[in-house]
Amino acid sequence: MDGGSGDVVGASLCLRFLSDVKTLVSVSEADIRIVALADVTVVQGEPSQFQIEVPAGFEITGATGASIESSEFESGVLTLKVTGPAQRNHQFLISMGKSIAATKADAPFLSFKGAQRETCEVLVEGAGTIELTAAEAGGLKRMDFKEMNPYLRSLARFPMQAAFRYHRQPNEKLALALEWTRFPDSSVLAAVAERAVVTTLVTTEGRSLTEIKLTIRNQAQPFLKVALPQGASILSAEVAGEKVKPVEGPDGNRVPLLRAGFRPVDSYTVSFVFMHSGVPFAKKRRLRSFSSKNGCADQSFAMGSLSS
Repeated sequence: MDGGSGDVVGASLCLRFLSDVKTLVSVSEADIRIVALADVTVVQGEPSQFQIEVPAGFEITGATGASIESSEFESGVLTLKVTGPAQRNHQFLISMGKSIAATKADAPFLSFKGAQRETCEVLVEGAGTIELTAAEAGGLKRMDFKEMNPYLRSLARFPMQAAFRYHRQPNEKLALALEWTRFPDSSVLAAVAERAVVTTLVTTEGRSLTEIKLTIRNQAQPFLKVALPQGASILSAEVAGEKVKPVEGPDGNRVPLLRAGFRPVDSYTVSFVFMHSGVPFAKKRRLRSFSSKNGCADQSFAMGSLSS
């Protein structure tokens, strides 16, 4: 095969490969940027390079990969020359950008020339305070953010607006028209507790064990600073059902609101338990419990025995 035919150049006359591209589309006030993670699986043949059709107007800002020997961009085609033609799997990270002045644009799709099968996930994010609509055509199918590839989701730096997947058929035309309205930026709370439930068990000796369970909607806040009673200590903490380690500092305790690899879109639960040695009661009392509600906080207390 020769490069002029539009096929991938390879050592074999019969080359077959599959491509899977995960694309992040970032819309800002001045430009639209693309970051694509491409996985290529060679089924037959020994390719020495791969060619990618780049949408008009976009400038390549990066092309990296363990097997890339060199790259060149000419006439709307990005050519990636690779080492080890016998290698079956290749992974490339490609970035590009395009300046825009309007409030609408067509999202680009990267396509490997000669691929036998193409699959893709597309995630659209918007910088700043933006209301974005996405109109899809062709084989694009909407998907929930939770279903997105974790690596693609981790690339997002701004609020996610829409997500799609597709399995491109031969000669199929895909289209994703984006249009947005931008509003003046306003201050946004990094994190807010939508609900708090406080449960305390108090012994007649004055010791107390308290669990605080928060329903959190979090934009970017990594920790919650906690002011505990003097002598109290945090025993355990959980984020979305998994244990995390609280941090003790000279200015107070901090409970993690996030954990490694966890960047939630919806509300989730953060809880922690602390122990406090108080003053013994003057008289022993029978076990009693009551609860009260104040705003979004539910509080419950119980008196009884607590073993050490």
